[in-house]
Amino acid sequence: MKKMVLLLVLCTTSVACLAAGSDWSDFIKRVERADPQTIQSLPESVNKIGDSLNGDRATELATAASFALLKDPVSVLNATAEIGKSQDELIQRFDSMMICSLPMMNGYTRAAIEKYYAQAVTVLQNAGKPAIECLNNMRDTMDELRADGPDGKGDDEKLNTLPDVG
Repeated sequence: MKKMVLLLVLCTTSVACLAAGSDWSDFIKRVERADPQTIQSLPESVNKIGDSLNGDRATELATAASFALLKDPVSVLNATAEIGKSQDELIQRFDSMMICSLPMMNGYTRAAIEKYYAQAVTVLQNAGKPAIECLNNMRDTMDELRADGPDGKGDDEKLNTLPDVG
């Protein structure tokens, strides 16, 4: 019984348990909202869990961080730049360039992506030097997406509204 309680206490205080636990949804929401403490600890969190996340969870986290850009671009870019220093490619998938490459584009409609992009351009233009590279990367991604073909292809199964991260 003592081992079970100790394990439970360790798991609830450990970031590594987030990926498997019910706290994952709360963690993602805090990232999306650019919660200052969560964003500040994002490099540590990603270093602990990043290499154990499956594809769906990795996409969820990258997408949440991209939405956080709309709220606090400088803090998010600072955190993801730190993540990018890792030698581990499974950790690097959460770096600034990934976050600035519209990781949500496979899960949202073209209209939702265009709306996100318009908001992000405004926010990033006003975020100073750290955001210029991100904005350029995002523009390149949008140019490629727009060049791929007609709007709305396969949008029936995708989300049409962005999360309210206010």
